[in-house]
Amino acid sequence: MDRSLQRLLVIAINLLLLQGCATILRDTTQDIEIVSNPTGATATAAGYQITTPGYLKLSRQSDAVNVQIDKDGYKSQTVTVRRRLSLWMLPVLLYGEPIVTGLVLGLLPIHLGYSGLIAVFIGTYGSAAYTDFHSGAGHVLLPEKIDVRLSPNEP
Repeated sequence: MDRSLQRLLVIAINLLLLQGCATILRDTTQDIEIVSNPTGATATAAGYQITTPGYLKLSRQSDAVNVQIDKDGYKSQTVTVRRRLSLWMLPVLLYGEPIVTGLVLGLLPIHLGYSGLIAVFIGTYGSAAYTDFHSGAGHVLLPEKIDVRLSPNEP
C-alpha cells in the first residue's frame, strides 16, 4: 500500500475517533437541583433563572459558577458551584482509549512501522482525552444539589 494512502488512512481513523468517551456517554451540561426554604425564591446563575424548587442547567466548561438565591423579605444567599474532574475520566484515561486504539491497530491491515503506531496511539488517545476535557464532559459540577434556608430581613 502506498505510504500517502497509509497516512490518509491514519488521519481518517483519528478523525473518526476524535470524540472522547465521556463526551459520548455524558452531556456537557449538568442539572443542579436548587431547593430553598421558603420555596418560591429566585435562583440565578450564568444568565439563567428559575423559581425554587427547580433545576438550573449549567455548563461543565466553567471552573466556577455563582448561584444567587433571592426572595423578597429575605437575605440573599450565594452558593458557588465548582467544576471537578469526574470519576468517569479515570477509566477513560487508564483503559478506554488505549483499548480502542489497540483494537484499531490490531484491525489495520497495513504496516505502519513503529513510528506510525506511536503516531496513531498519541493522535487517538490525545484527541479523545482533549475532547472530554475541553467539552466539559470529563467534569462534574459540585454540589449537585443546593439546599438553602433563607433568613428573614431584619425590620
